[in-house]
Amino acid sequence: MSTETLTDRLRRAIQTRRALAEQASGPNWTVTVRHVQTPDGGGAELATLRDSDHGEDLVTVQFGQPGLRDDDLHHAAANDPQQILKDCDAHLKILDKVLSDVEHLDSVVEGEFGGHSDVAGLLVKTLAEAYGLAEGDG
Repeated sequence: MSTETLTDRLRRAIQTRRALAEQASGPNWTVTVRHVQTPDGGGAELATLRDSDHGEDLVTVQFGQPGLRDDDLHHAAANDPQQILKDCDAHLKILDKVLSDVEHLDSVVEGEFGGHSDVAGLLVKTLAEAYGLAEGDG
C-alpha cells in the first residue's frame, strides 16, 4: 500500500506538466490568419499556430475543414509553454507556501473555536481535480 498523499501526487503531476512545457517548442506562440489563392481560382482562409521565438510554423489549418479549427489554435496559443510554466509555478507556490499557512489556520479554528476546518484539504482537492487526480486514486 502506498503512503503517497494526494498532495504528493499533485506535486508530481505539476512537476511533470512543467517538465513537458520546458521541453516544448518556444515560449511564445501566436496565431496568424491569412487568405490564400486556391488552384481552382477561389480562396481559402488558413490559420497557423506559430512559434514566434523560433520563427517556426507548428501547425496550419484551413477554415471549414475537418480536424483542428482556428479556435483550437487560439486555445493552444493561449496555453503556450510559457503560460504553462507560469501556471505550474503558481500551483507549486500554493503547495509550498500557502498550504502550510492554511493548515495552520485550520488548526487555530479547530483549537480556538472547537469546530472542524479543512480548508487546506479543500485547497488540495480542488487543485488536484484540475490535474485529473482524486483522493483514493493511486
